Amino acid sequence: MKLTKNHLIKLLPVVAFFIFCLLAHMALGYRLKIAYVFAIFFIFLLLNKVTVVYRPLLIVLGVVTLVYAPIGLTYGSPNFNSILSLFYTNEQEASEFISSIPVEYYLFSTFILISCLFSLKVKINLHRNINIVLFSFALITVIHHPLKAFIQGKEFNILDSGLPEIRAVKDVTINFIRVKSEYKKMQQILSEKDTWGTVSAKPKYITYIVVQGIYYISSNCKTGPADIITNEVNCELYPVDKPSELISKLQNTEYS
Repeated sequence: MKLTKNHLIKLLPVVAFFIFCLLAHMALGYRLKIAYVFAIFFIFLLLNKVTVVYRPLLIVLGVVTLVYAPIGLTYGSPNFNSILSLFYTNEQEASEFISSIPVEYYLFSTFILISCLFSLKVKINLHRNINIVLFSFALITVIHHPLKAFIQGKEFNILDSGLPEIRAVKDVTINFIRVKSEYKKMQQILSEKDTWGTVSAKPKYITYIVVQGIYYISSNCKTGPADIITNEVNCELYPVDKPSELISKLQNTEYS
């Protein structure tokens, strides 16, 4: 009975560690594949003896996933928009975003933290043959996509792996470079001399409407051009095929 209890005590952190790997992959926002969960689980088990590598990597993965979990569960994996928002979202927008996230997503991050702390206590010695099996499975899973591309005549690139941790690094790097590139282009455009002429201090019209696509105009809307946008039910709407027709009709009303 005592032996069974000791085994359960040793097994608990391992189970918590597997749960951590599962939650981490869900938090990153990619499509969940159990094969990748087992792959990263086996990789960490193989690194368990090397404490100086195992613990730092585990902590980094834990911090990244618990922070990104609310975003990943809401908007998915790292992309251009998420990286852009990271750099150019002000305090008010950030506050509104944080307050709009469902409470269960924060609980999800809490579970990641708890399972990560338990994972730090994992101490396991595996037989050499078991290590070989785990290593083989992890290796095949990680290089499956790059190897498939290589067989098809493309370049072998480990960053093309489907493992979420590798994909996240690749996606963040690529989109970070894109964001910086777009920012540089925008700064260059803004630095160019303005070619617009001086706007008249006394405009010809009080209200200007910019439209595109198929347009509708009403001849009896009480509130004027605003009804063209809101399409209130008490307005008589007529299809307008060209912007010039819309402008012509507007100029012939008392609102122009």
